[in-house]
Amino acid sequence: MHGGNDSENLELGLEGLSKVEGHADLEVKVTKGKVEYAKLKIPESKRFYTQAVRGKPMQAIAQLVSRICGTCSMSHIFACTKSIEDAVGLVPSEQTMKQRRLSMWAHLIRDHPLHLYFFVLPDMFNKGSVFEFTSTEEKKIIATALEIKAAGNNLSKMVAGRSIHAPWPVLGGFTQVPDKAKYPDIIHQLEHAREHSLELLDVFYDCSWKFEHKTTYVGMVGPNFDYLSGDLLSSDGLKIPEQHFGQYAQRIWHDYSTASAFLLQGKDYMVGSMARLNLGKKFLHRQTQKDCAKQLGKFPSKNIYDNNLAQAIETIDSINQSIDVLQSYDFKPEAPVQPTRKDGAGFAVVEAPRGVLYYNVNIRDGKVQNINLAIPTGQNQVRIEKDLAEQVQQQIDVGKEKDYIVHEMEKLVRAYDPCMSCATHFLKVKWKK
Repeated sequence: MHGGNDSENLELGLEGLSKVEGHADLEVKVTKGKVEYAKLKIPESKRFYTQAVRGKPMQAIAQLVSRICGTCSMSHIFACTKSIEDAVGLVPSEQTMKQRRLSMWAHLIRDHPLHLYFFVLPDMFNKGSVFEFTSTEEKKIIATALEIKAAGNNLSKMVAGRSIHAPWPVLGGFTQVPDKAKYPDIIHQLEHAREHSLELLDVFYDCSWKFEHKTTYVGMVGPNFDYLSGDLLSSDGLKIPEQHFGQYAQRIWHDYSTASAFLLQGKDYMVGSMARLNLGKKFLHRQTQKDCAKQLGKFPSKNIYDNNLAQAIETIDSINQSIDVLQSYDFKPEAPVQPTRKDGAGFAVVEAPRGVLYYNVNIRDGKVQNINLAIPTGQNQVRIEKDLAEQVQQQIDVGKEKDYIVHEMEKLVRAYDPCMSCATHFLKVKWKK
């Protein structure tokens, strides 16, 4: 494809990108050997959650917005709850915060392995999907991955009532607390999950894939590494107050996508696991720092494929953090804290598995007037498109074949672990010359 034939004028189309959360299409146009643009098209139908919650009681909407995404439901519950608590002057107890932290760590233990072992590993093994894993070694990896995910699911059931759309979290607390009688079994499962996660860690550390980019990294990091608290920082040196995030991040729209994209003070940026480790790896659990010292040496990183390694490290860290709390804390039944008022504006940031999740809510007389959110994948969209354009240009310049380029495009987008909704589609490739 080098020179003046096939590479001169191309439209590369990926319809229904596979092995991602939801539906997305890709389109890249090449004219006279130069990439004109790359578009990440998110054609999901609008579901109008921000309109549907208007007029609803503030106690009810966290469960409603959790239905935005089954994969990220826990993140939506706590981002929404945190914003309402900010609006109505409610400060949760320390026990509630511990239970929320456990819920989020369980969320990460369940979520990251789905991406790593079921979406990324097939590419590493040159397979179309895990359904093509047939050797004894490959089958063992899948069994191991399922065991890690099961540990996260079971921890979530114990601390939040269910692993998806958890029913126990409410405004100001939880309706139930973890049953201490279940601690030993859950700790045992988590210890095995840690062993398995450490065994597979070097699969991602030793990965030879490389695509470095130059961008700004944004994430909320702090001493607990709990995805719920800390300072919202950028690699440019910004410290962004949660209530002002909407002033820093500008929402933009593309006519080819139903999802809004974002710029940070006019520039592209990246959120997610790699951003969090680039900014705050020093806050990881002491056991994680010890066990993953070699792998943590890669951060801060500019190689987008190190986002996979970062997720693997975060999985181990969430396991370590969870074991620590379960071994040191005894939860007691307590009533949720009640709000001190029924009116106000609230702001919240939490770190969903894929990055910064922002909520802004307005409450009047205990009911939602309006709500606004910024989703991690939307914040990564501009950077994904720039990465694609640069990567395709590099491949064309060195004469790579079209099938190779298409596969590399898929791998790059998957490295961001985008989440469009909760249905996956098989890949269809169509090239137009």
